[in-house]
Amino acid sequence: MDQRLSRLAACRRALAGLATLALLGSALPALAADPTPAPAPAPAPAAAEPQPDPNTTLGEKFGDWQQVCQKVSEKDSLCGNVQEVKTKEGKLALWAAFGYFQANTGPVLILRLPYDLIDPPAGFRVGNGMQIAIDGSGQISVPVEICAPGGCQLGMILEDKFVAALKGGNKLNITVPLSTGQTATINLSLKGFTAAYDAMKKPQ
Repeated sequence: MDQRLSRLAACRRALAGLATLALLGSALPALAADPTPAPAPAPAPAAAEPQPDPNTTLGEKFGDWQQVCQKVSEKDSLCGNVQEVKTKEGKLALWAAFGYFQANTGPVLILRLPYDLIDPPAGFRVGNGMQIAIDGSGQISVPVEICAPGGCQLGMILEDKFVAALKGGNKLNITVPLSTGQTATINLSLKGFTAAYDAMKKPQ
């Protein structure tokens, strides 16, 4: 029990440290949760381009993962590998990141989901947690760690056995219990995970 509590505390610290990085998701390349191409959107009035954050840099691209670094002090930056999954309508379905987000912990996988996953919105049962599987097998239940405006997050310490499974897989399947009693499954691509993971550097 003590070991589990210490892991949860480490995840919470990592989630707090990643708060600024989580805001970057909307600017990153996205994957379609549904392979059916979405219809072309109607032309919209021209809008001013958002100004880039001078403290944010995009690093190397690893398959479907993008390295993103956020400067947190004069000498230090918080880096992670980030991926978005969107529905065919362009709605955010899942934001994911992994990396060494604290100097005194191992690497952590962060998953963030909006409250409403389907149209019409149904929300999801936070208390039931989420089911995680790799290529549809070895499903485990993971509790939600924290909720805030915009969605809920969970954190998982990337232990060696789990990392090996991720490196050997194609998709991470996240199944979420909806408030309607149904479930929604979101598939996170693992393309490029091995290269991105092996390229990470532990903070000093």
